[in-house]
Amino acid sequence: MTFRYAPRRGAVPGLRFRHRLTGMESAWSESDRTGTADYARLPQGRYTFEVAVGDVFGRWSEPARFPFVVLTPWYATGWAYAGYVLLLAFTFYYLWLLVMRFYRRRYLRRLRLQEIVALRRANRELTRQIETRDAEIVAQSSTLIGRNEIILRLRDMVNEFQQKQGSRTTAPLWQKVNAYVSSKLDTESDWTLFLIKFEQKHSSYFRIMKERFPDLTTSDLRLSACLKMNLCTKEIASLMSLSVRAVENGRYRLRKKLGLTSAQNLNEFLLHIDSQESGPEDDEK
Repeated sequence: MTFRYAPRRGAVPGLRFRHRLTGMESAWSESDRTGTADYARLPQGRYTFEVAVGDVFGRWSEPARFPFVVLTPWYATGWAYAGYVLLLAFTFYYLWLLVMRFYRRRYLRRLRLQEIVALRRANRELTRQIETRDAEIVAQSSTLIGRNEIILRLRDMVNEFQQKQGSRTTAPLWQKVNAYVSSKLDTESDWTLFLIKFEQKHSSYFRIMKERFPDLTTSDLRLSACLKMNLCTKEIASLMSLSVRAVENGRYRLRKKLGLTSAQNLNEFLLHIDSQESGPEDDEK
């Protein structure tokens, strides 16, 4: 801070000046003619700058006083300290958020890994169960089909024998054999056993089929279940006690009721019916 109090040009020559800053110094400065005073980095507080003028005879005037106040610098005010506190609090809060986010991501990553491991384990178990059920259905179907084929073959042999070499004496035996074979060919019982195993794996299959294709009959549903298990025409005919021609006609009727085009494969459509979201009518649109 600089104070200039020199007289204007043309003033009385020989004047001398002295000054002092009360609150900072108590003694007067050495007299001079420069008329300036420099104070650097005054601390905050109230001050009074005094200046006196002397003549060549050593007489000094009453000092002129100029009071002033040095304010507190902005970085040392109460608002500044409040800002420092807020900044420090925000810094700690931001660091806390970063740390929490780090541990949260770490926890979520560990949780995802645990879920992946659990899902893989569950998937392996589900795959094993599906394979087991597939094997059970295939084994049961093979057993029923093999048994029916043997029974039908025996009936055909008996009928052939009766036609070629039969007589009235063998007719009662032929009738008993046919009745016995018919009683053993219990398609409803066979279908019930097949249905129990089938629904253990495809629990929603028949519900989806009936909802999407309400015109399907019980025979159509049975045929579609056999086709879904990828059974061939001969195996289906033996399981349902039908002729091969009847099974082929049933396949044709089933394709029409499902609305399949000639380019669509019936077996492929039925294999994925559980996961399809739209029927063939929607696909064509």
